[in-house]
Amino acid sequence: VPGDGKVTYQNSAIACCSSAFSLASTVACGDNWLGIHVQSSTTLGGLWTRGSEMSDGYTVGIGTVGAGLHFSYDSATTWRHIYKHIHPEGNVRSHQVFPDDPHHILAVSDRAGLFESFDNGYRWEPLQSPITDSEIWSIGLDPTDPDRIYIGARPAAFRSTDKGASWEQLDLGLGDECPIGVPRITNMVVDPRNNASIWAGVEVDGVY
Repeated sequence: VPGDGKVTYQNSAIACCSSAFSLASTVACGDNWLGIHVQSSTTLGGLWTRGSEMSDGYTVGIGTVGAGLHFSYDSATTWRHIYKHIHPEGNVRSHQVFPDDPHHILAVSDRAGLFESFDNGYRWEPLQSPITDSEIWSIGLDPTDPDRIYIGARPAAFRSTDKGASWEQLDLGLGDECPIGVPRITNMVVDPRNNASIWAGVEVDGVY
């Protein structure tokens, strides 16, 4: 996401994490890709390109399984490993930018809960919630109502209508068990055309 140290959206910008320490991104609607290999928290190099270059001023965040959260504030040239509050060896499966404030980012960490940053990922603080003793897999933010947050965990889903000040557990009708053990909600998406419709992807139990 480009521009003067700010985290902003661009219609043709996509970032996909392909493993715990690599990232593939595109600024050309998927036609050209830029690969980023994360090696350490101080000198993260190893950019490979194919017909695309990442322009200056991008802020890039990578959540990992087993190595916490990493942020770059200079288009993936150098990286900072987040240590305070978010466990450096924790599982950060999801983090998202709030639609009403490009500096405000929400991240989740297994058995630790929710964390938020108001300065592009420099400083992080815990966000109080009842989701501190389970695996957390996904965040769904309402693009038309930034106060609404959806969290997919294992095995429950949660909703806040006041930007995290209070929470309620949602009844998705999931069973206690599935072929992989306990159901986990690996993705939650709010329909941008009708925010009363929320989609939940459940491994390996389909879409709700």
